[in-house]
Amino acid sequence: MRNLKRRTFLSTLAALALLGASGCGDLPPPEQRVQQFIETMEKLAEDREFMVIVDHIAGDYLDSRGNDKLKAAATLRAFYLRYKTVHLHTRVGEIRVPSPDRAAVTIYVAMAQRPFPESGSALPDADFFRVDLELAAAGDSYEILQSEWQRASAADVLF
Repeated sequence: MRNLKRRTFLSTLAALALLGASGCGDLPPPEQRVQQFIETMEKLAEDREFMVIVDHIAGDYLDSRGNDKLKAAATLRAFYLRYKTVHLHTRVGEIRVPSPDRAAVTIYVAMAQRPFPESGSALPDADFFRVDLELAAAGDSYEILQSEWQRASAADVLF
């Protein structure tokens, strides 16, 4: 059960990491917005900004396990209640933009309860995942429509 909650949390979190940031004026290309926002959402997740994260899940969200937005939010909340800290390391694999209002992305995520070292030292005990997301444009941002996760190796995430 713990691994299922962790995976659902991670899938939701990784998906949320790919949402575009609000702003005005000319927007950067979608690929750049996705890449930049991963870093922002990673920080929000580590800062435990639960409601900000949940606000970016589409109302008709559905993950590969059949979880809807309410279930994903409940799982995320339970994760934050259980674990007092979360540290993430993300690597974007492929970003695809088939149309102006759709995007798909593969992201590799390492999740741990201790910080990741800058370089050279041993990794903390971490779980590694590959998350595939489908996004829909929502103004100058994205909403997560679907997510699918699977286990990954440390090499997938770190290289």
